[in-house]
Amino acid sequence: MSNYVLIPCAGSGSRFGSAIPKQYTKIGDKTVIEHTLNAFLQIPEIIEIVVIVSKDDIEIDKYALISPKIKVARVGSDTRAKTVLNGLNLLKCEANDWVLVHDAARCCISPQAIKNMLVKLSEDKIGGILAIPVSDTLKHGNNGLITKTVDRNNLYHAQTPQMFRYNVLHKALSGCDLSVTTDDASAVEALGLPVHLVLGEVSNIKLTYPSDIKLAEFYLGAKC
Repeated sequence: MSNYVLIPCAGSGSRFGSAIPKQYTKIGDKTVIEHTLNAFLQIPEIIEIVVIVSKDDIEIDKYALISPKIKVARVGSDTRAKTVLNGLNLLKCEANDWVLVHDAARCCISPQAIKNMLVKLSEDKIGGILAIPVSDTLKHGNNGLITKTVDRNNLYHAQTPQMFRYNVLHKALSGCDLSVTTDDASAVEALGLPVHLVLGEVSNIKLTYPSDIKLAEFYLGAKC
């Protein structure tokens, strides 16, 4: 069994409010996508990393020169789920091979978290995701008012990578509504299959707003 990585990188990042796609924003001396790729390149068990971009992306090709493991696929679509499915259709792998899907904007992912996931799920038949327990008090609201306080016990923040057997993930995404599917795990859950939780790291944040850059700089600096 082999390990493949898909990195959907075709989003516009409208909430980020930048003139350039957030994956090409510099943090220190490297771009966001470069930090992300470097984490996976430190894992020898990974044989291929496919970065899925839109057809008009002219920036990504230079990053493929970093390593022969990195491939570029210009099959990005209008939703994350469609982009991932398009990427899956290009992979030349076996049914039971592992596919790790990771957000390009989660540039603080550590090699240790990836290794831990590979070890924890190595014998599983389905797969799982990185996640951290919810620590904040959660409120349900409507029209600017609290309607109830939500019990946070057994609640988790989902992260990526999300790691599944190729055949499982392909079947799940092929049979769900790709316009409303926000992560790979929810598609697999819809098949009635058990999805494991692997403890992630608080530092594995997703860059969504410009203010997230400062936090990423802190986490990435701490790892240097």
